[in-house]
Amino acid sequence: MRIVFLVESLQLAGAERVVLELAQAGRSGGCDARVVTLRETQAFGALKEGVEEIPLLKPEELHWPRSAPLTAWGLREVLRQLRPDVVAIHSPKAAVIAALAGVRGPVLWVLHGHDVCWDGTTRRRRLSRRLQRWARRRLKAHVAAVSSSLADHAAEGLDLPREQI
Repeated sequence: MRIVFLVESLQLAGAERVVLELAQAGRSGGCDARVVTLRETQAFGALKEGVEEIPLLKPEELHWPRSAPLTAWGLREVLRQLRPDVVAIHSPKAAVIAALAGVRGPVLWVLHGHDVCWDGTTRRRRLSRRLQRWARRRLKAHVAAVSSSLADHAAEGLDLPREQI
């Protein structure tokens, strides 16, 4: 099985550590697991052992949202070459990029933080919420959350029935 894990970067944080551990477990279980990042990072060192990071942009090239079309094009090209059986998305920006790239097939969007549940109190949060709802619909992604409280908030944030998370 070919699995692509898509995340914003591999800078030290919880979601990124989970992505690396999942990719390593997949590889040790016989899967072709790759990590595609929106921007290149030098973090994690030994934790990345055995896991290939495929960066779409250099750190100085990622300027959200201006670089989104270029990043989406890069993702489309990488996925065309890798031909994954499953794409597992682990960050909201990565989900938007995947939606812009027109990713099809089985997609799993794993929610790690409450940033998908913006309350809509500011213009930026309302826009973020709309973008993430659009990305979920366009990707037809299966959604998973790392906690039940996050799943409760994400149901409203992503306009998705709670039992589907």
